[in-house]
Amino acid sequence: VYKRQVCGGGGCYSSDSAAAVDQAVADGVDAINHSIGGGASGPGADEIAVLFAADAGISVATSAGNSGPGAATVGNPGTMPWMTTVGANTQSRFFMGTAELGDGTQYIGASITAGTDELPLVDAADYGNELCDPAVSFTSDVSGKIVLCRRGATARADKSRAVYEAGGAGMIMYNNSDDDNLATDTHWVPSVHIDQTPGLAIKAYIASATDPTAMIYGGVADEWPYAPSMTIFSSRGPNPVALDIIKPDITAPGTQILAGDSPTPARSWDAYLYPGQLFQAIQGTSMSSPVVAGAFALLKQAHPEWSAAMAKSAIMTTAYQDVMKEDGATPADPFDMGAGHVNVGGKAIKGSAFEPGLAYDAGLFEYAAYT
Repeated sequence: VYKRQVCGGGGCYSSDSAAAVDQAVADGVDAINHSIGGGASGPGADEIAVLFAADAGISVATSAGNSGPGAATVGNPGTMPWMTTVGANTQSRFFMGTAELGDGTQYIGASITAGTDELPLVDAADYGNELCDPAVSFTSDVSGKIVLCRRGATARADKSRAVYEAGGAGMIMYNNSDDDNLATDTHWVPSVHIDQTPGLAIKAYIASATDPTAMIYGGVADEWPYAPSMTIFSSRGPNPVALDIIKPDITAPGTQILAGDSPTPARSWDAYLYPGQLFQAIQGTSMSSPVVAGAFALLKQAHPEWSAAMAKSAIMTTAYQDVMKEDGATPADPFDMGAGHVNVGGKAIKGSAFEPGLAYDAGLFEYAAYT
């Protein structure tokens, strides 16, 4: 396993992506994870590089994109038929945090931070900065207090940074709807991320209590009942480039995924990240795509003679379809999940991805006809 730096402070260039894929092919890798994407268009340099990687027998998984849940939001290179395009769904493991109010009411959300003692609780909207934007000053002192922040406009981690820089001691962040995902960001202060309904209830408590207080209980591993369900951010089909090619191809867990982190992070595209951490639990189709790349590596070990198309066929025909939409109740459709949830399984038994019974093949000439 090795990683090549493609993106920098100026973004991700197709020429760099293509060069990295070409080098990986030259190095003899078995599978590639390509968690880089952009707008939908015809094939460019990096898409063509992946086509030749497939011709060399190398399976490539790529992110569907994080622009869901609207239709036709899948982006490149995931629009191409030779790519294995991966959506993101929830998983049963859930890193849970709890906000307990001074009246004893508890609200459960997502958290991987430490907790707090019982502290004064304030609504950021009452302090002139409802969204906890680091570029906007709070109109009153929030030092030593837990701050209720509304999600939106700025990155989630930037909201806790705004609280931290103002001297706040904790943050409760609430969604703008109840069907959005709860994220375990590495926040700057002890934080818990909750849905809209409990957020509005906390807001009402602050408005009615004489001296509102709260306590945050830090994250613990628990179970999420609405899994697997599609994440709200996972990009959807139809394929905006080729309507007759269904995308995404498959879905895999893409929330609260444990991943390595830099202890000295530079500014990312969406936040100033909290320093000093070696691991994080984050979300995105860039987290679900590596799951499928790992499956490809296992299939390559079991079937070194298989083409990239055969490996893709094996994981698609053995996927399961018991997946819900982001509401956790409505069955997902092919434009949400593709063939379904990846299901490599433990043992190489008949009916598993290792022994699918039938595998569909395609090669350079078939794909060239598409281009």
